[in-house]
Amino acid sequence: MNMLLNILLVEDNPGDVDLIREMLTKTGMVTFSVESVARLSTALIRLEDGDIDLVLLDLGLPDSKGIDTLITLRKNKPEAPIIVLTGLADEETGIRAVKEGAQDYLIKGQVNTNLLTRSIQYAIERKAADRKIHESDERFRIVLNNAPITIFAIDKNGVFRLSEGKGLEQVGLKPGENVGVSALDLFAKLPVTQHNGEIVTGSEVIRRVMAGETMTGITKLKSTYFDNQFTPYHDAQGQVIGMIGVATIITERVLAEAELKKSERFVQNILSSVDEAFVVVDREYGILTANRAYCEQAGKPLEDIVGKPCYEISHHAARPCHELDQECACKRTFETGESAVSVHTHTDEKGKQRFVEVKTFAMKDKIGELTSIIEVINDITEKRALEGQLRHAQKMEGIGTLAGGIAHDFNNILSAIIGYGHITLMKMQKDDPLRMNIEHMLESADRAASLTQSLLTFSRKQITDRKAVDLNNIIKKVEKFLVRIIGEDVAVHMTLGDKELSIFADAGQLEQVFMNLATNARDAMPHGGSFLIETSRVALDRGFVSAHGYGKPGTYAMTSVTDTGTGMNEETRKKIFEPFFTTKEVGKGTGLGLAMVYGILKQNDGFINVYSEPDKGTTFRIYFPLNKAATAEERKEIEVPYPKGGSETILLAEDDANLRSLSVVVLEQMGYTVIMASNGEEAVEKFKANKDRIQLLLFDIMMPKKSGREAYEEIRKVTPAVPALFVSGYSLDMLREKDLIEEGSVMISKPMSPQALLIKVREVLDRKNERT
Repeated sequence: MNMLLNILLVEDNPGDVDLIREMLTKTGMVTFSVESVARLSTALIRLEDGDIDLVLLDLGLPDSKGIDTLITLRKNKPEAPIIVLTGLADEETGIRAVKEGAQDYLIKGQVNTNLLTRSIQYAIERKAADRKIHESDERFRIVLNNAPITIFAIDKNGVFRLSEGKGLEQVGLKPGENVGVSALDLFAKLPVTQHNGEIVTGSEVIRRVMAGETMTGITKLKSTYFDNQFTPYHDAQGQVIGMIGVATIITERVLAEAELKKSERFVQNILSSVDEAFVVVDREYGILTANRAYCEQAGKPLEDIVGKPCYEISHHAARPCHELDQECACKRTFETGESAVSVHTHTDEKGKQRFVEVKTFAMKDKIGELTSIIEVINDITEKRALEGQLRHAQKMEGIGTLAGGIAHDFNNILSAIIGYGHITLMKMQKDDPLRMNIEHMLESADRAASLTQSLLTFSRKQITDRKAVDLNNIIKKVEKFLVRIIGEDVAVHMTLGDKELSIFADAGQLEQVFMNLATNARDAMPHGGSFLIETSRVALDRGFVSAHGYGKPGTYAMTSVTDTGTGMNEETRKKIFEPFFTTKEVGKGTGLGLAMVYGILKQNDGFINVYSEPDKGTTFRIYFPLNKAATAEERKEIEVPYPKGGSETILLAEDDANLRSLSVVVLEQMGYTVIMASNGEEAVEKFKANKDRIQLLLFDIMMPKKSGREAYEEIRKVTPAVPALFVSGYSLDMLREKDLIEEGSVMISKPMSPQALLIKVREVLDRKNERT
């Protein structure tokens, strides 16, 4: 019959609460009733009811941190059995926790169902031992005299009061012979190796158990090894009046394990010394052992890997990979006895697929039977990615070379067609019925010439006239043409920086870039909308360059081109600059417009990125290095040091996990405390729970469940004066037009450098402090 065990989980992380609950539902040994609280103060109140059998305690709580959390709980409730379950993988803290009364110290991320339930099992066994002590002496003694173990009791003065069991004979004692003898004299210098690896003397064990601590460990008396469990013995008032020890002879097991460990250590040292992942698999595809590199690839400790099917660990699959139509080197080696090689995919601990090359080798027993195989696994994901990038670069270069060659040759042919056509037209009478045919022919030739011009631009073989120009002046010059292209049902806005943006470029080509972007925007807004061009001067640091893979640190002229059109999905966004790629119907476009934009920017040392989502419009951001004539001002901007940090608490709401993690790292390294939320609804909940601590809201505008503005408006009902800093890939004017942000709001645009974020955060906080 299953036992019901009431567990109090003291943990403030909802994710960890759910994970522990799930672990404790996977064992049939005990039925667990898990109650969770997030604060130490709440736990102390709950323990007053007295119906809790075990406490699982996190050391990092909102109202208590570190080992003091355990000390406070032990001081208020010394009788409560406690297992520390924390994310702090620190050996010194673990030893201290055990010294302060924890029955075990488990590390989050290293805990599995078996480890957790085994630790809890010790508490159950000790509770059962306590019940036995309260049974009648006669029944207890009958059990002792027939048990294949040794049981002893020591009073609070350190004197043996009970000593029974067959194990006494192994050390030359008779049952009851040492009753009345001081245990301190016998155990004083006897080393006891704890199951957690700690080695203490016997006298220290007695002292700690008398202080209320339960301990387990291995001792050696003469040539006999004992596995011991030492448990405090309490009176009816809960005071420790002695200790109970249970010792089981494990000599044969210890010697066998020592020999096995010696052999395993030798093999494991060989396997762990190489970088390639090694794993040994039996005929059922079960993992017998693995080296350090394989465990790192799988993201699991060895004890969570051994015994599991290789396809479960490597592929996260429920069936062997050959049943999933993947080539399996293991299967081929088991069938043929020969070495094999295959390339397929593994899934890492984050769920991402990795390309691996697997080599398998047969392992045979003494009579030549194939019993298992060794897999040698090399991660070739990066190699494949580099090969793919090289192929893509070669493809683009090849297409460019071909396009340039075709365009030049075709232009020669078109020159002849257009020349002879115009000559013929000049000699024809105006009323000649064939004149219209020649005119149509010349119109088609002009369209063909325009197409070849696009090909030349993409191939970067067009002749350029680069010189120092002001980007703002180019946009002002082309504005009237853009209005004509974009149509009357689309509102055109210009927000140009007040500083001159001197760049080295071909003005005519840049005009063509903005015309093409306007044409694309018009096609994306068949029912009207807004088109906005903004310019500014931005400083890009090494963090920006590393994150986006282009440019060099320095000061740039940035142009943002935004429309409120249909937007695009991620798959389309990745292909839009490829030549001849188009989402338009056949005959409606050549697919060279954005390819030509890309080619022009490359010719003029610029680069471009795209921010877009379906039904949310598109923003192109174009960057040009500022003309070196502005070097003095450029150096001054680049050399601006990081701003001072602070100790304020910031509520960060961002639905992109990577950006959320990056922002946390940037802010926390400058001293700020960050509370995270993944959507607007969660942000409101987190604020209500921490409203007295939070001094700034850092919200993404576009988030699921609630937008940044919706979440901010709801929070202001609780705390009207809390300041907010909004983040978005869209421009401020466009967000206001869509009513996603109100007038006067403070915003910073994506992609942003860490320095820009910290400057803006400090600026908003300092402004708040000045007001208060």
